[in-house]
Amino acid sequence: MLIDHIGSSRPVDRDPTGRRTSALTDSASMSVRTPVGVSVPVSAFSRTPKPTPPVTQQRTSGPVTSRTPVPRLTPVRGSPRGGITVQMELPMAVEPFMRVQSRLTDRDHILLSWLADHGVLTSFQIAHALYPSLDFAQRRLRKLCDAGLISRFRPFRADGGTYPYHYVLDQLGVEIVAAHRGDELPRKDQARKRRWHLTTRANLPHLLGTNQFFIDLAAHARTHPDTALLRWWPAARCQELGAFAEKNDDIQVKVYKARIRPDGHGIWSDNGAMVPFFAEFDTGTEDLGRLLDKIDGYQALAHNTGRCWPVLFWLHSPIRERHLHQRLAEYEWRVPVATAARDDAVHNRRSPAEAVWWLHRHNGGLLRLADLATTVTGPLPTLP
Repeated sequence: MLIDHIGSSRPVDRDPTGRRTSALTDSASMSVRTPVGVSVPVSAFSRTPKPTPPVTQQRTSGPVTSRTPVPRLTPVRGSPRGGITVQMELPMAVEPFMRVQSRLTDRDHILLSWLADHGVLTSFQIAHALYPSLDFAQRRLRKLCDAGLISRFRPFRADGGTYPYHYVLDQLGVEIVAAHRGDELPRKDQARKRRWHLTTRANLPHLLGTNQFFIDLAAHARTHPDTALLRWWPAARCQELGAFAEKNDDIQVKVYKARIRPDGHGIWSDNGAMVPFFAEFDTGTEDLGRLLDKIDGYQALAHNTGRCWPVLFWLHSPIRERHLHQRLAEYEWRVPVATAARDDAVHNRRSPAEAVWWLHRHNGGLLRLADLATTVTGPLPTLP
């Protein structure tokens, strides 16, 4: 009889093969080598199995909260070497997240990111910007809905019928975007609250119209390899502290909070020409004086940061466009202002990337969006 090497006083014998066995218990009761802090008795796999309470792995640091997934270690028979192994089982709440994440494509991530930043997109908008056909898009959207990444609703028309499906993020989609961006895990009711806000907001047509402007640019870039929509920011992003500051800017620029609220900010690239711009989507309900007041905020931005970028007014009709240029002629503007009538653009099947822009105080014809690069002054944004 030998004494166990770890100092135990239990007597230890050896079997005919040379392996040590305890004189008090047989070999089936020996403990299995498991991760640190976990011991799984082999007796759980005897002919008369006893229920084994779940064993959790201890955290080395930090508190265990309701949002901290704690793995479950379960003993399993039949390892490749004939012994007994331990499998780690994740909680049920974590399984959908990890299972779906491995199946998402780059195009799926772009769509989820757009919905996180801009709220809602229709099936036609998604298909136009990202897919070769509407049928292809609808099949993929149906799968994303079934997976719990996005959800959809269909507003009713006042004159009867319904609009196309409108898509918003579902809770799992919110969590995927947060993990992809390195943000904190959102609350479980965040998607539900935001969906309710989007489906009940009175200015939903204005939001969809703004999104359509950028969707048309993305669709143009999809079919023209030399062009790209490099940035698409919502209004809230433009109002963050130091939103347009670069690494080497002065501290005044880094702490400056712009007094602007554009409907969107983007950067368009066409054959090497880069145009940062601000977009204002006009439905014709505001007075022209209100549109002029918005330009004051962009002039303050140019004065404080040196970013003098074009302001684009996407107007609903040529008549309103002519009236706006008449009012613009009454003042001197530091920032370049360009306008376009989307009714004409839609009728002629032209996107905002094409020659539809009337630059204020420009004597030539209509310009492409890339042509406005000559009006940009100040440092260009550094893209990641």
